[in-house]
Amino acid sequence: MKPESTILTQILALSNGRDLVLWRQQSGIFHTREGNPLRVGTPGMPDVFGEYLGRAVWIEVKNEKGTLRPEQRQFLTAALCRGTMAFCSRSPQHVLRMLNGPTGWQDWEAQANVAKPVFEWGPAKYLRQTKNESPTAAEYHAWLEGVCGL
Repeated sequence: MKPESTILTQILALSNGRDLVLWRQQSGIFHTREGNPLRVGTPGMPDVFGEYLGRAVWIEVKNEKGTLRPEQRQFLTAALCRGTMAFCSRSPQHVLRMLNGPTGWQDWEAQANVAKPVFEWGPAKYLRQTKNESPTAAEYHAWLEGVCGL
């Protein structure tokens, strides 16, 4: 089993500086040289932030046995509800599938058909298109579980 740090390094290596730019998003409590605590980020903030084709991307990295903590799930759900791409990944191959594959960003954009532009890039499978309503948090949680295999 690969450690998360190895998977994280492999995912960051996908950044090409043009279409895909990724960087490590540090979060947590650190201590200054004087020993004072310093909080960086917010609880649940994913490991990787970036941009793909001009759109924000959040990626939480887990190894094959890792699971999302409740605050991580909440952060990813909130990011999705704001129209950004946010998911958990266990490999760089999975990241590429999410960005370009049959359930990826471009497919979501092509299939989504909702009145509110903030959701136009959401996972179309969970959009209640007949009522023209935005996805609920529960629907996004179900989508996250399916994508992350958690």
